[in-house]
Amino acid sequence: MKIIYESKVDQKQYINILHCSPCFRGSKRQDCIIVQTTNGILFSRLLLMFTILLTNHSYPVCLVQPFDAPLGPQHVKDRELGLNCVRARRNVMESIFARTIIRGAPLVQDFKRAGDFFVMDITDHTGDLFLCCLESFTV
Repeated sequence: MKIIYESKVDQKQYINILHCSPCFRGSKRQDCIIVQTTNGILFSRLLLMFTILLTNHSYPVCLVQPFDAPLGPQHVKDRELGLNCVRARRNVMESIFARTIIRGAPLVQDFKRAGDFFVMDITDHTGDLFLCCLESFTV
């Protein structure tokens, strides 16, 4: 799936190509995304993409695993390094309209805590993901 988004930094349009496949180059691939909800942004993992055809109109829909489970206290080292963490809700799936996807989001698993992921906001070449995280994680 191709997502075109406008950068918060330079207002230019950029493209994210998102994958969701049980066998992508020999292994499972389920990219992570940022979704616009009525309560703000939500990090999620793509589980399935499909289209619903209704009265001659097609509606792209995605099945996602939300990363909005409570985290508990943040580790001092994570806070000092400015790392943003999200936690997957176990055995929970939600359907969303594909048009609510803002952009892809690189997340890296925290190997010390199962289900926790760090948002890699510094890998974004435009700085846009860093600004999204500032808006989302500021308390």
